[in-house]
Amino acid sequence: MNDNTSDQPIAQGEHPLAKKVRITSLIHYALYAALLGLILLWNTQRDDGFKIGIFLFQALPLLAFLPGMLKGAYRTYSWLCFILLFYFIFAVQSVFSTIRSGSDFVFLGLIVLVFITSMMMSRWQQRLQKGVV
Repeated sequence: MNDNTSDQPIAQGEHPLAKKVRITSLIHYALYAALLGLILLWNTQRDDGFKIGIFLFQALPLLAFLPGMLKGAYRTYSWLCFILLFYFIFAVQSVFSTIRSGSDFVFLGLIVLVFITSMMMSRWQQRLQKGVV
């Protein structure tokens, strides 16, 4: 007797992989928005006032991937993972500095969670688009 349930047809509703993609996508967009919101918050609370140039330097690399993510392109999620590594390096340096704050820990946590959801979205979206279960 074969215990592999992937050979059996899905009874009702959507494919389990499609459900994973849908749920992970919602979580990913919420975390992604929180990360951008934290960057905006940091820039609005600067001592020298809001600087649009600094905000764009910090946010544009993340915002550049938004159109591809909205289209569901799995390669976009993979590239986002690579860009998040630079943010991760900065966040780790901030957490280990002597002038760290609580938002540095939140920033690090958000980056890790966005990285994980991006990685899983890339994998599952690719499998779903190619029909591999």
